[in-house]
Amino acid sequence: MAAGAFSWPQPVEGLETGLLAVDHLMLKTVGNVGLGSAAADLINTGGKRLRPALTLTAAALVGQINKGKPVQTAAAIELVHLASLVHDDLLDDAPLRRDKLSMAAAKGPGFALLLGDYLLAKALSLAAAAGAEISVMISDTIAGMAEGEALELRGNVPSDPLSAGYFKIIQLKTAALFAAAAAAGAICSNLPPKTVEALRLYGQDFGIGFQLADDIADQKIDKTKKVAALKEINRRIKNTECRLAGMDGEAVDSLSALPQAYFDWAYPL
Repeated sequence: MAAGAFSWPQPVEGLETGLLAVDHLMLKTVGNVGLGSAAADLINTGGKRLRPALTLTAAALVGQINKGKPVQTAAAIELVHLASLVHDDLLDDAPLRRDKLSMAAAKGPGFALLLGDYLLAKALSLAAAAGAEISVMISDTIAGMAEGEALELRGNVPSDPLSAGYFKIIQLKTAALFAAAAAAGAICSNLPPKTVEALRLYGQDFGIGFQLADDIADQKIDKTKKVAALKEINRRIKNTECRLAGMDGEAVDSLSALPQAYFDWAYPL
C-alpha cells in the first residue's frame, strides 16, 4: 500500500465536519470504560474512513450530511469495519495492524474476540437508531461478512482473481460493506429504490477493486495473475462510473472521482 494518508478527492461540502461528527459519535457510543476504553483507542488510531465517507457523500445527493441519520449510519458502518479488523487479525493470527500490535497480540485472543463483539453490538445500536431499513441492511451485511470469513477458513482461497470462488469470498468479506455504505447514504436521503440499488452496485464494484488492489499489494495474488487482476480493477472502475449514470451534482462528481484516485494512491504504477 502506498505511503502517506489518503485524501478524499473533490470532497463535498460538509464532509470533513461530518467525519469529525462520526468519530465523536463512535467515541460517545463505545464509552471509555472496560472494553469501551480499548474500542476508543482503536477509533483514535484513525484510518482512511472510506466507508463512512461513502455514506456521507451518497447522502449528500440530497440533504445535510454532518448530523442526524447520515452520521448515525456512517458511524455504525465504521464500527462494523473496525470490528472486522479485530476479528480478522485474531483469525489470521496477525501480530501487527497499521504498524502497531494487533489487539489479539497486545491483549490476547479472548479479549480481541470480545472487543470485536462489543463493537458489533454498538454498531447495531446505532443502526437501530437510524431506522429499521438501515438496521436490517447492516445486520444482513454483518452476517454476509461472517459467511465470507467462514468460506475462507474452510479451505484454500483461490489465487486466481477471476475465479468465481475468489470473487464470492471478497464480495462477502469486503465489498458488501462498501455496498452497504453507499446504499445506506442514499436511504438516509430518502432517494428512490433505483438510486439506492445503483449506489449499492457502485459500492460493490469499488469494494471488489479495493480488495484486489490490497491482495496485489500484500502479494496474496500469484504474480502470474497480476495483469489479469489489474485489468479487473480497471473494469470495476469503469463499472462505478456506469452506476452513477443519470445522476448529477457535486456528490456525484466526488463519487465518480473516488475509485480511480484511490487505486492511483494504493497501487501507483
